[in-house]
This record gives sequence, C-alpha cells and structure tokens, in this order.
Amino acid sequence: MDAETFKQIILPCYRNMYAVAFRMCDGDSDLAYDVVQETIAYMWEHHKRLDTSSPMALCLTSVRNRCISHLRNSTPLISLENAGVIPARDDAHSDTERVYMAISRLPAQRGSAVTLSMRGFSHSEIAEEMQLSVDNVRQLLSRGRRQLKEILSHL
Repeated sequence: MDAETFKQIILPCYRNMYAVAFRMCDGDSDLAYDVVQETIAYMWEHHKRLDTSSPMALCLTSVRNRCISHLRNSTPLISLENAGVIPARDDAHSDTERVYMAISRLPAQRGSAVTLSMRGFSHSEIAEEMQLSVDNVRQLLSRGRRQLKEILSHL
C-alpha cells in the first residue's frame, strides 16, 4: 500500500477513531488526539502488513487497543506510605482520589483489571487486553474489589 492509498483508506476513519478515543479517555480531548495520532503513525509504519478488507474495523480496533494500553499504563504507581497524608474533603473529588489511591496499593494486575472494569470494559475485553482467561479476570476483579473495600475502610 502506497501513501496515497493509505490516505484514501485510513484517513476517512479519523473522526470515528477520535470519537472512540475521546469516549475511552473520559473526555480528555488532548489525550484522545494523541492516541489517534499514535495509532495512525503506527499503522503507517506497518502499512505493508495491514489487512484493509475492513478499514473501519481495523482503525477502530487499533485505536481501542491503544487507548486500553494508555489507560493501563497510566494507573498511579505511588504507594500510600510515600504519598503522605492527604486531608479528607467532603466533595466527590475526595472520593475519587481515595479510590485511585486505594487502587494504587493493589498488586499491578489487580489494579489494572479494576481500573479497566471501572472504565466500563467487559470481562472478555479485559481478558483480551491483559492476555488472561476470562475466569482469571473474574478472580482478579473479585479479589481486587475485596482488597479495595478493606483498604478504603482504613482510609
């Protein structure tokens, strides 16, 4: 596939790719734009190997997978002991901060699974992204939620 064919096949999918990225990135337009650009750049680097029989499906799957990777890699890795004491507030942001702080204390796989689940991904999507079985994801989520409950009760 040459550059002109790439432009004709892949670039018309840009708006749909951005819409998926925007939704998955919780409305962060800058992150959504970056994810789409990274996806298109990656697709161009591998344009000779692309299966263009269904370009929209290829583009949307690619941007979805890249969003999941960004979300998985953006899970806070700070421990509570190193974070210091955060004063409690009585607003919704305080609850969100507490949850993300608690998630950061979970083991990496549990934290990733819980974060993806909170963002609306199904068990099968999480299993596919983390390269685990669906049963393993269910177990990670069950143990992660139980551990979160315990951590949050002490915060």
